[in-house]
Amino acid sequence: MTQADFDEIAQVALDSWGYDIGGYNVPKVEDDEKLLLKFDWYINEDHRASLTYQKNEGNTVRDYWGETFPTAPWATAESNRYNQAETLDAFSLQVFSDWTSDFSTEFKVSNKEVTTSQDPLLGANFEQMLITTANGGQLYIGPDMFRHANELENERFAVKLKGDYYLNDDHKLTFGWEHEELDIYNLFVFGSLGFVEFASVDDFANGLGFHVYQNALSGNARDAVDQFQYNIDTFYVQDEWSASEDLTVSYGLRYTRYNNDDKPVLNPNFGDRHNFSNQGNYDGLTLLEPRAGFTYTFDDDTVFRGGVGLFGGGAPNVWLSNSYGNDGRRKVFTGCFACSDGHTVPQAALDSLAAGGFGGSTNTNGDTNAISPDFEIPSIWKINFGIERRQDLGFLGKEWVLSSDIIFSDVKDAAKYRELNLTQIDTAPDGRPIYDEAAPFDLVLENSSKGGGVVWSFAADKRFDLKDHGTLDFNFGYTFQDLTESNPGNAFIAFEGYAMPANSDFQSDSEFNSEYEVRHSIISNVTWSDELFGDNQTTVSLIYSGRTGRHYSHTMRTADSFGGFPFADFADWDAFGSQSLYIPTGADDPSVAFAPGFNTNAFFDYVDSQSCLSRGKISRRHACTGSWINRYDLRILQEVKFGNGQAFEIIFDIENLANLFNDDWGRVEGFRQPFNAPVVDATIESGQYVYSNFTTPQQTIAKVPSVWKMQLGFRYKF
Repeated sequence: MTQADFDEIAQVALDSWGYDIGGYNVPKVEDDEKLLLKFDWYINEDHRASLTYQKNEGNTVRDYWGETFPTAPWATAESNRYNQAETLDAFSLQVFSDWTSDFSTEFKVSNKEVTTSQDPLLGANFEQMLITTANGGQLYIGPDMFRHANELENERFAVKLKGDYYLNDDHKLTFGWEHEELDIYNLFVFGSLGFVEFASVDDFANGLGFHVYQNALSGNARDAVDQFQYNIDTFYVQDEWSASEDLTVSYGLRYTRYNNDDKPVLNPNFGDRHNFSNQGNYDGLTLLEPRAGFTYTFDDDTVFRGGVGLFGGGAPNVWLSNSYGNDGRRKVFTGCFACSDGHTVPQAALDSLAAGGFGGSTNTNGDTNAISPDFEIPSIWKINFGIERRQDLGFLGKEWVLSSDIIFSDVKDAAKYRELNLTQIDTAPDGRPIYDEAAPFDLVLENSSKGGGVVWSFAADKRFDLKDHGTLDFNFGYTFQDLTESNPGNAFIAFEGYAMPANSDFQSDSEFNSEYEVRHSIISNVTWSDELFGDNQTTVSLIYSGRTGRHYSHTMRTADSFGGFPFADFADWDAFGSQSLYIPTGADDPSVAFAPGFNTNAFFDYVDSQSCLSRGKISRRHACTGSWINRYDLRILQEVKFGNGQAFEIIFDIENLANLFNDDWGRVEGFRQPFNAPVVDATIESGQYVYSNFTTPQQTIAKVPSVWKMQLGFRYKF
């Protein structure tokens, strides 16, 4: 996409559509306001209370297509970007009471309201259009289709009652109850204003495109809003047993139960297809979590610790919300060719919506998300063991504090989606399945037992006394992760969670490197402190953090070669470039043919340069790792005391210090979600892959964390 292409499309939009698409390089206007009030009341020696109020308001300017698919050939005009604004109002009241020398309690009540709006920068007053230029570039204009009707409100009310009771000198009993109520209002109807693709600028000028609309049958998106409420009650008990002066053992249970009376709208067509209802929710789900741990003081310098338990729970609200928002009944798709002025939904589309859209019936039989009757709350087994020791290290000094921990994990129940209507109809040249086209597509939330791994960490801390020159504190930490998963489960929309992560068989329950794994990470801090004048402390800290990059996957750009979802490119793995790349054994691999002009030598040179790729195999999801990321942060703090416990602090920070001296230092580079790196276009002809359009994957620079920042702050203490 060139500036000339952008200018031409902008002019055509004005002349032919009466629409100003906005600019391209335009400044972002973002605000962030926070208010925190806290009141502590020491009622008497035995009782104290704390009241906290918090209000946050802020916004972020976002670009869905540019951020989600940074290597794609498209650009987005200002009109396609949106303002994500969030408001938070929260309060909490805590009361701590010591009733006797053996019995104490904590009572907490809290409420949090969060409102999130996603408003197109230039207004929700047009449909989304994608225009392809003569040189293959593409430009999105008009409000992003995922923001046409997009509002989220949730209110979380919680009560906590916890008690500690000393049965005797050896046993401390901790028990409690936590109650949480969550109310959700979720309006999400993408494409309610319409979306259309034009194959050329001329087609755009003449309106020659097929306009698609998704909406409620009434044509009012608010008639398809999702509103539901559910409660979580958790009961727990733990005994902390002082078995000896050196050994402390703890063991206990947590029991959680979900109550969810609100049900998704019944879709009898779904039930007829699959012999279970789409009205499944979290009602009646329970989770019992046994846990045990110990701390053993071996000697004055050495402490061992460890534990085992089941950990889970939480509130996977998005997965639940998908079942309410995609019931296959209240929202339908329709469309028409060359029928819209872009500003209003044409009457023909409204009439079609009222008649049931593409399905042609008000007994709508649309795409449906549901929860399996056998679904369990996600949980994971964990075993940990650690040691902490005070150790002399010879010439490096005395009194080092060294610690090391290892955590083993094994998934009991994870969440994943499976499509219920796909049937394998063929096999690809490399052995992967080829499916038919599912219409409608029914995604069901199920469990997987795949995943787990190990996390190992090491830390070292030491304070050096510089005598007349203050003190120097040094700490160092290293963490190694080796984690696997079946599905990362981080997509807001069900079909994205299903189709975005790279795979060679999207129906399989396969295990891959975890999307969240950071294989190696290091953090180190050096802090010097001294009183340069009077008893006022001067502190200078330099922090280094480094880590390996995020995992990414080599994939193929495919077009209707593996089945999927017809008329829904936005919901297909083809749209995300997520079919895993097959790496030929060589130029004579019988499974692959190369299109005329394909740069075979460059392709194999690239493949051989990647240690994560092997010839003759299908690339695995997240087998590859991005560039190592390094960062330095500097803080200088000067204290000025006034007496009577009052002090004034001046704080000067430089974040990403190295980038201040060299633009190439301190940059964060990688592939953005879904972390797919397409390498070739692939079709299947006569039992062979046909590869064309080889492109070397390019990492993108994350703008915000890749630049230096400087700030000056003041703090008054009294």
